[in-house]
Amino acid sequence: MLTGIIDNTYTDLYGEYDNAIQHLKAQGYQAIDFQGFINTETALWKLPEKLFLAGLKNTKEYLDEQGIVIYQAHAPWAGAHTDATADSRKERFEKMHQSLKGAQVLGTKYLVVHPILPFGNEPNQDVEEVIGINLGFIGKLADYAKYYGITICLENLPFNNYPLSKPEEIRDFVEDMNHPNLKVCLDTGHCAVFGIQPGDAVRMIGPELLKCLHVHDNDGTGDQHLPPKKGIIDWEDFRQALKDINFQGALSLECKPKDGVSEEELYHSAAWLACQEF
Repeated sequence: MLTGIIDNTYTDLYGEYDNAIQHLKAQGYQAIDFQGFINTETALWKLPEKLFLAGLKNTKEYLDEQGIVIYQAHAPWAGAHTDATADSRKERFEKMHQSLKGAQVLGTKYLVVHPILPFGNEPNQDVEEVIGINLGFIGKLADYAKYYGITICLENLPFNNYPLSKPEEIRDFVEDMNHPNLKVCLDTGHCAVFGIQPGDAVRMIGPELLKCLHVHDNDGTGDQHLPPKKGIIDWEDFRQALKDINFQGALSLECKPKDGVSEEELYHSAAWLACQEF
């Protein structure tokens, strides 16, 4: 396994991207989860497409020089209720499409995508309608992803009323779609919100579907993005589960040094979980 982390952990710590990546590399990380597509209100997204892609090409070349792998990228995400109308979903799809083009330029194989939330996390949702909307949206997106040589990895969510949140629900959805360019991203913290141990989820999803990870902890009451071993997750079992299915991807942290955890300690958590020496 590679040791990885979301790149904006280090841009938040060190500012300018080049400087952030050098600190990330010096710490020992081998891979990143590229976060530049998530917020579509940034300067990157205001560029014409040609310049948008040229900027990503420069980023790719710099990361190649530094020996950092862009293992995965995260697609646009704007929170609940933003997918309520056909027009808003059309706009989201256009941004997703551009992210696929960008992911191809970055050279990553995987684009992590959240399911569509037409009713947010409201109670008593129409499950068939939610599933139907996602079948249309994700199916079309996976077809586009195949054209660009990208695999969509659908992520489990922390929303208790939403019918595509739990790891089993995501697995079943992906299995039912049976699309070669649609797999699973397992978020450990989102598991813990439901009292589900990520190790159990890893074994349940299995090696054919599990391609990406988001790794962080919480106390079970909310999505807190704590460093490993700061919450309720059984990390020994999670580590063993990854070994059990022979996971060969990136152990990608989605958290920051905090609560007394230093950069070094956070990296050591990633290296230990990835079964690497440090």
